[in-house]
Amino acid sequence: MQIMELDGLPLRLKATHDLGWLRRYGRVFCVFDGLTTGNLCFGVESAGRRLFVKYAGARPVQYAGDPRKAVETLKNTALLHERLRHPRLSPVLESHETKDGFCLVFPWFEGYALGPLQVHMDAFRRLPIKTRLILYDGLADFLADASRRDHVAAGIYDEKILVDFSSHSLLFCSASRFLPMPAKTPYPKLSGSPWYLPNEGYTPGAVLDESATVYAQGALSFTFFGDRNAPTLNNWEGAESLFALASRAIRPQAAMRLSSAGEYLREWRQIIMKLPG
Repeated sequence: MQIMELDGLPLRLKATHDLGWLRRYGRVFCVFDGLTTGNLCFGVESAGRRLFVKYAGARPVQYAGDPRKAVETLKNTALLHERLRHPRLSPVLESHETKDGFCLVFPWFEGYALGPLQVHMDAFRRLPIKTRLILYDGLADFLADASRRDHVAAGIYDEKILVDFSSHSLLFCSASRFLPMPAKTPYPKLSGSPWYLPNEGYTPGAVLDESATVYAQGALSFTFFGDRNAPTLNNWEGAESLFALASRAIRPQAAMRLSSAGEYLREWRQIIMKLPG
């Protein structure tokens, strides 16, 4: 293992790597070098403006793959974020190739991921239910919009859901694993947390359509308002009619779910509009 230094911060790599290009973005104030995706991530600041820089091409200590594959994935991420542009998806401000890799630049988001630290999930669940309803609506709208653009939601993890507890805002930070339709489950399974994967996401070669995104929408509602370990009405915060809709969305059989992510969102909003207060 090699340890480099960026503005006084240590950076662990399997081999030294030229990161001189990073200086153009300012002072590095945060380093994420323990990712398994093949990326290095940095918080940088210049003239009071903070940015989040994601880079592929080096050999991070926790990455066992080929850096060229990580570069290919990051380039595809740039295309996906452009194609799926939405207020709740982190926007790419800039992308460019370096001598040995590829980088994406995003705005810095002052928030915390819902995972892996339980303390952040607990803080999120303590927010008023009206606040969580607003945040959920934005995320569900993003998934419905991606579906309308013929993409299946995949690669959803709590770690990708960022929440600013001060401004009560939410951002989904990476759509890198979303799949264009028609799609099939890759080997060995669809990317993402088990919380958000439908049954067909575990069967290589299985057809993936809008019902997989509907499942993700419903599963996310249990993250926001229910108990993922015991998804029962007794553990649900909110209207019983919302619970019934969410439960329908996560049925094991794809054909038994709602027909589209847009339909799910419309029905969810119709219920919300009828609630008192």
